[in-house]
Amino acid sequence: MPENDPSVSWLLIIITPIIFVVLYMWFLKWTASKGKALRGAVYISTPFLVFAVRELMNLLLGGNNTGWVIVALLVLVGISLYIQYRTAGEMKLRKTLTSFLRLTFFVFVILYIMLLLSTVTAGVLNV
Repeated sequence: MPENDPSVSWLLIIITPIIFVVLYMWFLKWTASKGKALRGAVYISTPFLVFAVRELMNLLLGGNNTGWVIVALLVLVGISLYIQYRTAGEMKLRKTLTSFLRLTFFVFVILYIMLLLSTVTAGVLNV
């Protein structure tokens, strides 16, 4: 992704929810189950959401904030591993990965909404 190109950043930021909705509708048609469709859309759209949050952080805070995103992902992996160990007593790779993707999606959706509102507010106020 070209550095300091706000058009590419905004394209990724805007298209991320669209990707989730399209994936959800496709999975719903394919599986005919709302739960499976939601899980499939979450698993595939999580990386897009992570990159969108990174771009929002770069636009709002300036500079390159990839390190903070990596730290957040490592903390979420640790939390997923801890939860898996406490509930199952053992760590299975597939369950850890699915819980990590779900937790990452949940946390990054909240960050996405907060950062998007902050970026729009900063743009409106010309701060």
